[in-house]
Amino acid sequence: MTNAPLFRVGDSVRVNEGIFCPDDDSLAIAGWQGRVTDIDLEDSLVEFDWDSHALLSLPDYYIRDSEIDGDSWQSMILEFDEVSPCAPRETPEATEVVFRELMTKFRWEGLHESNPGIISLLAPLGNAGFEECLEAWVGHLSNTLHFPFESTRFERMDRGPVAVGEIVEVIGIVNTEDEEGLFAKVKLNRRSYSIPLRDLEATDSSSSNYQALNDYVVWFANR
Repeated sequence: MTNAPLFRVGDSVRVNEGIFCPDDDSLAIAGWQGRVTDIDLEDSLVEFDWDSHALLSLPDYYIRDSEIDGDSWQSMILEFDEVSPCAPRETPEATEVVFRELMTKFRWEGLHESNPGIISLLAPLGNAGFEECLEAWVGHLSNTLHFPFESTRFERMDRGPVAVGEIVEVIGIVNTEDEEGLFAKVKLNRRSYSIPLRDLEATDSSSSNYQALNDYVVWFANR
């Protein structure tokens, strides 16, 4: 019969002496604390979110590798006898502030292989807001994209004259519209239109235009 734990969901726990991270046996986590989010009585496992002190102790490589592999780095699962109840060191709100700061820094690491342009462009901006990021994209795409080029509308977020699957000629970037992001000036059947850049995909997948445009589309979808 499984022994009942000495803590409940919402309680704080401290990692006992001599315990190392299950995913990295070189990372000592003894003394680190967090708040319990789930208890598995059948397997005697406890899941908890790290507090800000523990989050700031995580090595950059650990967070980066976790993002790349799609694993959680802000939480931990250990056995009941590997942790002990303790008093919280801070409020959940304080933890959230640090977590968001780290997410801003590392959130794009999982895309470093498929969309390296996102990291190289946004990493220097730190905690920049949406509008500042859009300005960076305008400068980057204006210098990277080679106009005109053919593109197809792969998604339709609003009504308009260009249907999904139609091939258009992209002439340039014309403006930004806050939450709608960047807009592109395109030609179709000898007429010009303005449509969201996020809906477009370059037809030539081997061109530099394809990667640069895809970087923006992926960023906009995950911003």
